[in-house]
Amino acid sequence: IPPHVRHRCLEFLEMSFFFLSEDKRNFISIKNNIDILSVQAFYPRLTLLDACRYWILVLRYIMITLITGGHRAGKTTMALRIASQHVNKSYIATAEAIDDEMSEKIKNHQKERDNSYKTIEEPLELDTAIKTANGDILIVDCLTMWINNLLYYKQDCSERIDILCEMLKNINKEIIFITNESSLCLIPGDKESRRYLNLLAEVNRRVAERADNVCLMVSGIALWVKGEKPC
Repeated sequence: IPPHVRHRCLEFLEMSFFFLSEDKRNFISIKNNIDILSVQAFYPRLTLLDACRYWILVLRYIMITLITGGHRAGKTTMALRIASQHVNKSYIATAEAIDDEMSEKIKNHQKERDNSYKTIEEPLELDTAIKTANGDILIVDCLTMWINNLLYYKQDCSERIDILCEMLKNINKEIIFITNESSLCLIPGDKESRRYLNLLAEVNRRVAERADNVCLMVSGIALWVKGEKPC
């Protein structure tokens, strides 16, 4: 269910929850977006009211969150804090250990995660990694390095971004994306660096549009600029 539809469905269901009674059978569902009656098809003993309760839970917890901010602003820390309420977690790492500094940074990030995470290292095929990842929640760290890798390996960046954003329209997993806020830095003098920032800004905007929640980290403080903190 697309995020913009999910919010409307959730409001509709929560309102219906208070007005439906156990003997109510004439229920008009928004069948094109979410089929409440299909829940009863799989679980015949569920009442219509129970089916509503079920979908309220589903819509609450299948969400996309984008966490953005500057360098070492606490983005990964916030993502791990949100994911800590889940038992089985997957972590997609897009960075590659290209030098000693990056290797050290990767090791530090690994120390932050406990054994409940399954780490998937994927520098390019992000959409495939997301679709095949298991767990209750998925952290993608990060879009910044993903765009960097696409440019380095001379991939079609616009096509890759299109594929990722199209996939997010019908995703059925809770995902936390981490990225860097590129719009606050100085405009680089060279063409390739400007292209990189433009591509990063594009994927940030498009993922933010699809996301239920967007968090801007400022000096370790979370500012929820869209939606609210998942809990």
